[in-house]
Amino acid sequence: MIKKTVNLKKVILAIFGIMLFSTLFADVSVYGLLNTGAWYYNSDKTFTGSKSMTDLTTTLYTTSNIGAKFSKDNVNGKIELGLGNNNIVFLRLAFVQLKKDNLSFIFGQDYTGFTSKNYSSQVTSFNTSSELANIGLGAFYDSRKPMLKICYDKKLYVIFMRPKKVNPANLDPSAINALFPKINLGYNFIGDNFSVFPTFGLNFSKYDKESNSNNLNIDDTVLAYAFATTFNLKLDVFELKGQVNYGQNISDYGIMGYNANAFFDFNKNSVINNVTLGGFLQTGYNLSNKKLVFGFGYTSTKNDNQDDPNTAMDTFLQINLPIAKNLTLTPELGYIDYMEDGYGNEEGSQAYFGSRLQAKF
Repeated sequence: MIKKTVNLKKVILAIFGIMLFSTLFADVSVYGLLNTGAWYYNSDKTFTGSKSMTDLTTTLYTTSNIGAKFSKDNVNGKIELGLGNNNIVFLRLAFVQLKKDNLSFIFGQDYTGFTSKNYSSQVTSFNTSSELANIGLGAFYDSRKPMLKICYDKKLYVIFMRPKKVNPANLDPSAINALFPKINLGYNFIGDNFSVFPTFGLNFSKYDKESNSNNLNIDDTVLAYAFATTFNLKLDVFELKGQVNYGQNISDYGIMGYNANAFFDFNKNSVINNVTLGGFLQTGYNLSNKKLVFGFGYTSTKNDNQDDPNTAMDTFLQINLPIAKNLTLTPELGYIDYMEDGYGNEEGSQAYFGSRLQAKF
């Protein structure tokens, strides 16, 4: 009930914002995206813990949205609401952008540098009611955040966000110092046939040894960072896209889909860091107005208390089929192998087949 109330408040504020912006800006346009899907998936007995299971699921993806763009002179903005199952409506985007010569400033909630440029076209949805897109299986993504973003020439950018207090020892939050903002910086190079998007994020927390709430006298620094470089190469009918990434305590930084948090070892009286590396690669082939895509992703996470890394991989094959103006069907089949955890235990696998239906307006 609380969650629905909070979402309702955000919806009311967003609608009020749209009405207000409509009176302030000269150009206003409304847009929308509807994603639905139906999927068969089979989980083996190692994954379920008992027996092999096959199921069918249908969903309204949480990437479905409706929004409005506003512009006047050197100022523009956007407000966007997300739609999902169980009648959940939530605020996705709400920002104003000010442009001055080669500089632009964004205030509000927008995507960080770990955005759609940084993930694959995989449309599987049975796990999260959203496109899987190799997130957690080779792609770094941290969604949308309240921010101040400064961008030069639409290429070089730095983003300042509220710092996240990372607390692996589960102390009172007053025992943690967050002296610097959470930072994301990167560069967008877009050429005729080749584009590359390096981005780096950093979050810094430190236990205050002198705090009255820190009765363990912990004086450790908790450093969470993530780095990803994504590239896109287009050659006639072929397209190649991929990413390599690396980071420490990336879940504490905010990267989604991974179990890679720092934790506290009370025997060693120190913070133990998780280090993650991985990436994905996909190739596309354009056939008239259709597109065939094959992709592969891999990730590995390890800390000093484990003998082996926690690994996972997946692969998928899809085809994009336009069936009407602004209406696309994307059948896909694939396989996800969760491989082994850091202690050598097998975690099972899932095979799936289904399709996403996407409508734009």
